[in-house]
Amino acid sequence: MKTGNENEAWTLLNDARQYREAADELFRSKRHLTCVINGLYFHVTELLLKSYMVAHGRKPRRTHQISSLYKKCSDLGLAISSNDRIGLADVVTLLEGGNEDMGFRYFNLKAASEPELNWTREVLEELERVVAAFVEPNRHVPPATGGKITMIVGKPQP
Repeated sequence: MKTGNENEAWTLLNDARQYREAADELFRSKRHLTCVINGLYFHVTELLLKSYMVAHGRKPRRTHQISSLYKKCSDLGLAISSNDRIGLADVVTLLEGGNEDMGFRYFNLKAASEPELNWTREVLEELERVVAAFVEPNRHVPPATGGKITMIVGKPQP
């Protein structure tokens, strides 16, 4: 890692892992929920790409344009295989196209193409492996350094 943003890059990676675990679980148990699964995989892709950028000392814009994020990461040296054009680049393009006008969240009549779910899972597993190999080995900041507090509030009792 080339920057002091170790915690931010690691947090983005960890969040991506949680979303991927949720998407993979839905894939195994409720494969018919394709919009939800693709929406989660879209977010996984975004988080992994942002983690890679932060680990390189770049501050990604607040954007959901994963093809733009992918291009920037590719320029920084991100590659998951010898031929990323048939793999990560295609999955990114198809996920972004499927999510046009927030198509994974809201119904619309716009025609779209989406990557096949097994292919998406395979590519994102490899992307996570590559990003983790870059982010985690050089993480020297103790996990307790920095963070946020989240309060879980239960239903009030009468």
